[in-house]
Amino acid sequence: SNNNAPTDNTPPTAQIWIENKMFVSGAKVPSNTTLLAEISDENGINLTGYGVGREITAVLDGEATQTFILNDYFEYEEGSYKNGTIAFPLQDLKVGKHTLTFTVWDNYSNPTTIEVDFYVENKPIEVTEITPYPNPFWSNVEFNVTHTRTGDDIEVVLVVYDVLGRAVRTIRQNYLDNNGNFSNLSWNGRDNEGASVKNGMYICKIYIHSLQDNAVGTSTVKVILNR
Repeated sequence: SNNNAPTDNTPPTAQIWIENKMFVSGAKVPSNTTLLAEISDENGINLTGYGVGREITAVLDGEATQTFILNDYFEYEEGSYKNGTIAFPLQDLKVGKHTLTFTVWDNYSNPTTIEVDFYVENKPIEVTEITPYPNPFWSNVEFNVTHTRTGDDIEVVLVVYDVLGRAVRTIRQNYLDNNGNFSNLSWNGRDNEGASVKNGMYICKIYIHSLQDNAVGTSTVKVILNR
């Protein structure tokens, strides 16, 4: 062996996140998400898998069957042989608590291992009740809406269709830290250009979109405009 070869006992430095770089261990993430990593080492990262078990790996919940080899997802920063990143898709994660263990080796067989916990919450949102009032209406109809997703910041989209299925009006509203019920969503019987629509029946479709995990719930109700 070459006694003059430099020794390196310093493992790579690494940071990992799930979903985005706001992630902290224990956070909630959707069931389809991304593992992100930033890695650096003075002597480069072992991407050849040289030496048994020297791959970049992510292990989910300590299960050998849930071991992902990430070598092909590693990209060096342009012009660098020391620093690089990984973006690896995590798909169809089960609802509940998970642990992810990430390991990377440098070219001198020094490993770094990081472990994080996260929770998957992606239950669909159920819209349990929509009550339009008054109905029939002549100038303004308000919708009292109850749904199953409390605590999340949500975006609500109301799309009003005529009986031929044409969308005549779209209204968007955000509710922060909502309590599962809102009643200040209304339609004034006008189209997107502000013109009054004809008397008759309209189908109102309400979408509730969680800004936390992108879950969506939807329901429809019929209203009658009678000026």
